[in-house]
Amino acid sequence: MRRLDFAAVQRLGRIRDLIEPLREAFRRGAHAPPRTQHELTESVNPETLLVMPAWRRGGPIGVKLVTVFPENARQGRPTVAGAYLLFDGKSGEAVALIDGSP
Repeated sequence: MRRLDFAAVQRLGRIRDLIEPLREAFRRGAHAPPRTQHELTESVNPETLLVMPAWRRGGPIGVKLVTVFPENARQGRPTVAGAYLLFDGKSGEAVALIDGSP
């Protein structure tokens, strides 16, 4: 499986350059169920896990995973962390893990 850290992702290009290709992918029939949101704690600032899958029949399968930990800000750490896991649409094997957290 290929792994890309955040620095490698930044070297590949600008995020804004992906907007139109992603729009086109969804126009061509990508499936993207509503994201699921899971509260991990029951505090005033709950820690949250977001799960966002998307795929095209016969094509790759991707899952964006994001955590939101608001209290991290008190320790000077990022409050949002994310990763994208890409699977081969024919074999189901994981092919790439892409870090979305700076």
